[in-house]
Amino acid sequence: MKQNLLITLISACLFWGNAFAQVGHFDLRFRVHDMDCAHNMLYMDLEIKASSPADTFRMGNAEYRFSFNRSTLANPVQIASLGFSGLQGFNPIIAYGAHTNSGSLDTVVGVNTFITYGFSQTGQLVDDNWVGIARIRFDVIDPSGSVQLNWHRAPVEPSVQVLAYEDSDGNWDGNGNFFKSGQGVFAHFESSIPVICRDRDNDRDGVLNIDDIDDDNDGLSDFEEICGFQAASFFCLGANGDPMEDMDNDGIINYRDENFCLLNSEGVCKSMDIDGDGIINIYDLDSDGDGISDLCEGGGDPLTQDVNRNGIVDCFAVANDPTSIIDSDGDGWCDTYDSSTGTPLEPEDPDRDGLYNHWDIDSDNDGISDIIEWQSTWQFLMPTNVDRDGDGLDSIFDVDERNMAWTIDMLDTDLDGKSDYVDYDSDNDGIWDYAEGWDTDGNGLGGGEVQPNCTFGAFPCGSDADLDGILDVYDQLTFVEGVTKWGDNARNQALPTDFPYNSGNVISGQGGPNMDWREASPFPVEFLSFEATLEGRDAHLTWQTGSESNSSYFSIERTVDGRIFETIGQVEATGNSTITRGYSFLDLNALSGNVERIYYRLKQVDTDGSFMYSDLVELVLVHPVSEILLHCYPNPLTLSTDRLHINMSATDLGEIDLFLLDTKGKVMAQWSIENETGQGSISLPLPQLPLGIYYLRASNERTQQTVPLCVRP
Repeated sequence: MKQNLLITLISACLFWGNAFAQVGHFDLRFRVHDMDCAHNMLYMDLEIKASSPADTFRMGNAEYRFSFNRSTLANPVQIASLGFSGLQGFNPIIAYGAHTNSGSLDTVVGVNTFITYGFSQTGQLVDDNWVGIARIRFDVIDPSGSVQLNWHRAPVEPSVQVLAYEDSDGNWDGNGNFFKSGQGVFAHFESSIPVICRDRDNDRDGVLNIDDIDDDNDGLSDFEEICGFQAASFFCLGANGDPMEDMDNDGIINYRDENFCLLNSEGVCKSMDIDGDGIINIYDLDSDGDGISDLCEGGGDPLTQDVNRNGIVDCFAVANDPTSIIDSDGDGWCDTYDSSTGTPLEPEDPDRDGLYNHWDIDSDNDGISDIIEWQSTWQFLMPTNVDRDGDGLDSIFDVDERNMAWTIDMLDTDLDGKSDYVDYDSDNDGIWDYAEGWDTDGNGLGGGEVQPNCTFGAFPCGSDADLDGILDVYDQLTFVEGVTKWGDNARNQALPTDFPYNSGNVISGQGGPNMDWREASPFPVEFLSFEATLEGRDAHLTWQTGSESNSSYFSIERTVDGRIFETIGQVEATGNSTITRGYSFLDLNALSGNVERIYYRLKQVDTDGSFMYSDLVELVLVHPVSEILLHCYPNPLTLSTDRLHINMSATDLGEIDLFLLDTKGKVMAQWSIENETGQGSISLPLPQLPLGIYYLRASNERTQQTVPLCVRP
């Protein structure tokens, strides 16, 4: 709204000394950025380019309007400004509402770019290469409908002219200003949602889904993710079984067509969506919803093949750039794992229940779900049942969504090279996990009174009615269509602390030793708790021990990326104790950086120099929003006004710089004030100003605010 007001003021007060109109030629187009077919969201990019090299110009203030058909699309939201960066003073605004165009009622979207000129800000160069203006997200209200996007241009609708401002002599000194008006190719867009879903490039490696053998770049072929290990086609789906085709030509893609398959409550083929999250396996980086990527469970090594733990194979010439995939035959399957050029991944089924690990929520059939076994007992991350980027990974485990380095490796309690979730005896004490995990009555038998009767392994066999991989004897949550959330099912409605500890149940949240299936021998220090809280700008760390044996000291370590730890302090230990002991440490000014999270751990060192680490604790830092608010009066000014009065408030204390600028960015006056209380009133002397528009800009280290001023006769 502030930018709209500012544009209005410019139109009322702007005086161009030597401005003139000039016809320019530039082209506009729409381009599909992505289509989230699971959640019915369409992402469209608006792009501009000069029609030829001779038409190159620098973009200034402009407005782009287009209409969309309301029968298929709704709720447009601008989510990115693309080519027009903040460093160039770009401030995007989006508004939409009902407008009449050529006698029909359309929904019209207006996207505005506004450049505040000054100093080195020169506007966005637009040459004959496409430049992104904005990315718009639409809700798709009719998954079988068509999409129609149409540009509006003057003089059909005079209020929606696309104008570009630049200096004709190219040096931005305020001489030779002129406008370019739109004459060129304004390409409209029309397609159908089924076609967009079929033709989209889900993993953005340059190979369309219809031609891509590995649509999510997890190293497993689409054939294997639907029909099983070593499948070389969609043979299990029968004739015309490609999920991306339209078998009966009814405009509905196969994996969403009830005539092709039994649909689940999310509207996709039930057999293709193992965890029922609405994302079929070929697009799902975590097909069973247990927080472990398909790449990892499918036979890959995350330490070498997925270093950043985002569930996508490290097979790009440029790190994390899917367009640079190493794919010599162009089929979308990375050469390293392509059956024709490399060695495919080999998914495993250690419990031999017919479900590969990436389809199985209990890969070793011990009744303790994978999502619990692969994580630490005391730092368990609860699945949120939210997947904001639609890749199938719960947001709590998705490093791309959390914008952080992965800090949690698959837990291997006995260090035998097998993660707990596929280890029958996680603590190597000779007692199987199913017995220690379910021996609630202390008689040595797991699962109540169920004894192992399998000839091929160390776990009980039995039925699995809902085919989720966890046996009925342990299954506490039968999957119900449209009711059960995938994360709840993956953890079997249980928490790590629900399992026995020394033949009884440990009190949730107390920390300390571990569940019976993870505790083979006592530790020199028994941790009861370890917590981090934010107190003002400081981090307060507290921990308790239940017992200590020859303990010398605790070293406190901190990391922001999960890789590099720094020692920030040391606290002396009690030494030997059999009672509860409490400790604390204050990390001063932890809020001083720009990071969103800090992780802490304790290094407990014995008197003989041996040591052990605690689990990590996460501290989420809440930085206050930096804001400056200005109210100037009088405004408009007159030629005789010699002082400007300002009511100002600012969240950050400290120095604030004030600049009075003309429309070319020339500094007419500047001041520096000290903000000691957060708000107040000041009066500034003004130089003699000619008629026109000016801007008062206030800035500190974290933010800035600009308000328009107008000088009238």
